[in-house]
Amino acid sequence: MKDVLKDLLSEDLVFINADFSDKKDFVEKAAEALAKKKLCTDKDAFVKDVFAREEQGDTDLPEEGVAIPHAKSSAIKKPKIVAATLSKPWAHPDSDNGISMVFLLAMPKNAADDHISVLSSLSTLLLDENEVKALRAAKSPKEFIKLMHVKKDNKEQTPNGAYDVVAVTACPTGVAHTYIAAQKLVSEAESMGLKLKVETQGSIGVENALTSEDIKNAKAVILACDKSVEKSRFNGKHLTETGVSEAIKNPHALIRKALANTKVFTSESTQSDDQPRTPLYRYLMGGVSAIIPVVVVGGVYIALAIALSGVEAGSGINITNPILKHIEYVGGLAFGLMIPVMAGFIAVSIADRPGFVPGAVGGALAANLGTGFLGGILAGFLGGFFAARLAKIKLPQSVSAMLPIFIIPLVGTGLTVACISLVGEPIKSLIDGLTEFLKSMQSGSAVVLGAIIGAMIAFDMGGPVNKVAFLFGVTMIQEGIPEVMGMVAVAVCTPPLGIWLATRLRPSIFDTQEREAGLAALFMGLIGITEGAIPFAVANPLKVIPALISGSMVGGILAALWKVGDNAPHGGPIVLPVVNNPIGFIIAIIAGTVTTALVLIALLHKNKK
Repeated sequence: MKDVLKDLLSEDLVFINADFSDKKDFVEKAAEALAKKKLCTDKDAFVKDVFAREEQGDTDLPEEGVAIPHAKSSAIKKPKIVAATLSKPWAHPDSDNGISMVFLLAMPKNAADDHISVLSSLSTLLLDENEVKALRAAKSPKEFIKLMHVKKDNKEQTPNGAYDVVAVTACPTGVAHTYIAAQKLVSEAESMGLKLKVETQGSIGVENALTSEDIKNAKAVILACDKSVEKSRFNGKHLTETGVSEAIKNPHALIRKALANTKVFTSESTQSDDQPRTPLYRYLMGGVSAIIPVVVVGGVYIALAIALSGVEAGSGINITNPILKHIEYVGGLAFGLMIPVMAGFIAVSIADRPGFVPGAVGGALAANLGTGFLGGILAGFLGGFFAARLAKIKLPQSVSAMLPIFIIPLVGTGLTVACISLVGEPIKSLIDGLTEFLKSMQSGSAVVLGAIIGAMIAFDMGGPVNKVAFLFGVTMIQEGIPEVMGMVAVAVCTPPLGIWLATRLRPSIFDTQEREAGLAALFMGLIGITEGAIPFAVANPLKVIPALISGSMVGGILAALWKVGDNAPHGGPIVLPVVNNPIGFIIAIIAGTVTTALVLIALLHKNKK
């Protein structure tokens, strides 16, 4: 790492004791200097890119008296650093001494994440007060460049699980502050005679990840984060939370506070304290967290449009108002994004940002093939797996920038799509077989048929198995047998309604995000959208899906016993006006909803014990 910074500097791009009035003045003159060296093709475009990045988050480090503006720009031909020491420091609200040194990092648009490595190196350099003082005192550009090096850490590595304190640092942009906070904590802990390990969650993903052994054996945990991070893995630990700036400004006090903290952190998640999260679970939760807002938007928009329009016998949903039609259309668009988004973010949780496109495109294909959320999960794992493997390819430096922006998206997507395409024909065969099976059951016991219909509806919530049962019910309306659709109408709404009820009866076994998603599930259940249960099923399929199936089976059986008939090709309480035996319909829904909630609570509670 020693020459990373030196290689990007040149004497004619270093200004000593310069008189720049403010950051804008410096950036504009630096752009001119780069243009004179034919390193910048459009100085105005580059300046615009730099300040567009500034709007995302301040790049100043007031505690160190340093500013690090930076940008990737199509106007830059070759990576370069423009540096300056200032004769008159810039005023800064968070620093008494102001900003007295500035580094402008100019990177080409296709430079992948090389700028993050350089920023990390700069951040490490700036932690050494003697080095910073020497840089400020440099008399010439040559002397300044000579001082620009990062000392190699030759200290003996601490074995896994042998740390007194573990920490996570993360800021919204995941650049300099993330790494400076980490270095500050490590350096201060060393001076206190403690072993401390920091996991950084920066722009290039998670680095130096904490292991389960690290967390288990640590006396204290510090989260110095300005963005949301997954906390359930710290269940049962003494957890201290703060912002990144606190770790930078006062690491000594923060470490002492963490060691003195006696409060035990208890996650609201369903995972038990002695049962660490598996990577598989974390990958799935990456997808779940991303789709909950998508499901909420889609579900509420569709619910609003249907609730204000109603359903009619024979034709089902009848939306005639153009505004409501558009609202329903937008909700459908949001729902259409659910599986691709889920797959994309599962892939991101495995391979970071390079995994998004292979996962999302694979998820879109899976949705188009009618594989439902199960196909989306498969696409997410495949996309992430292929992207992670491709990222390890060693390429010559001259073409390495092509890896994240061309090779991984193109090849990763191709491999993912090829694998997902293979499941298309088996799914078609499955659908045909299930349809014939239901036809054969038509002349048998109505109770058995109700149980089968219920189980199929809840199994994959809008996937191929669900659709077979639903379309079978629609076909039976046309045959003059609305009782089959009555079973469907009950079964489609009990999964989301049951989940909503569970989040209200036992909120402690659900986290805040899940409880909020439970309210969205209520709206979707009322209008017969089974997909409202998908986020919960993805997060914990082995516990949630059996609960959903049990409730839908109970609802389907009762609908069959009481000969509930639905004359509209839709389900849920919203079809009540066109249902035969409305009292039996409501009781069947209530019974299925309660069954789902109680079974789900029992399974999740057992898991948490």
